[in-house]
Amino acid sequence: MTNDPNNPPVNDPNIPNNPIYQPPMANSYVQIKPFESGHTRALFVMIFLAAGILLNVVSIFSDFMQISMLSAVAAGRTISAEEADVNDSRQALIAIVQVLGYIVTAIGFLIWIHRAHRNLPALGAKNLEFTPGWAVGGFFVPFLNLFRPYKVTVEIWKASSPEFGVSDDIFWEYAASSPLLGFWWGSWIISNILGRLVGKLSVGAKSADDFLSVTWLSIASNIVSMLAAVLAITVVWLIDKRQEEKHRLLLAANTQQWGAPPPQWGPPPPPPQQWGPPPQQE
Repeated sequence: MTNDPNNPPVNDPNIPNNPIYQPPMANSYVQIKPFESGHTRALFVMIFLAAGILLNVVSIFSDFMQISMLSAVAAGRTISAEEADVNDSRQALIAIVQVLGYIVTAIGFLIWIHRAHRNLPALGAKNLEFTPGWAVGGFFVPFLNLFRPYKVTVEIWKASSPEFGVSDDIFWEYAASSPLLGFWWGSWIISNILGRLVGKLSVGAKSADDFLSVTWLSIASNIVSMLAAVLAITVVWLIDKRQEEKHRLLLAANTQQWGAPPPQWGPPPPPPQQWGPPPQQE
């Protein structure tokens, strides 16, 4: 079949002057959805994680005050009902504030996770194992939530690597993970286990010695929780930094190659020049 240069195939996307032709992007960088910075959400999460660390410190000081009181009781000293009520009220108030802070921080973290994962296709990542919805939903499925959030975070970490998929054809799957993610998730699991033990044992505690044991366990739980929060802040900060940097590099690569950033959602661009002579006006 002979190709007529004046009448190219209408549906051939490889002909530059065809209306449906679009030039390839650098590294096949095709945006399914535009990149939306998660920096504000990351800041929100880091601020509340830091506030949680301060609450842990306050809780530890309060626990030591309770240990001092319980040690006196165990040694035979009698304390007044007012002293006991003040201690119980203080401990209860701190616990309530910690629970509320935990809820707000968890919501913010999940919102950030959704945005960070949704940005991965805009960063050139393909063949992702999870969707943004399941990246969040995995936190709520029993037993699955013991390892799925970790795998989701690893996927976000690797696909956000500025060193892969920008100036070469290496896929994001070849990017290395980080031991930081394992330390963070492991400390998070341990802190939750210790927290559950504190709640369970405090219900059955009856003597001063029982409450002393629970209080010491509470201190250990707070310390591990602080470690998990510090690691979480580091993870959020680094992932946010990696995504912002990779987005900047991809924009620079495409601008250098084609003179314009990659297309975003919105109305289609006007068609290029058509084949053939311009229409004649009557």
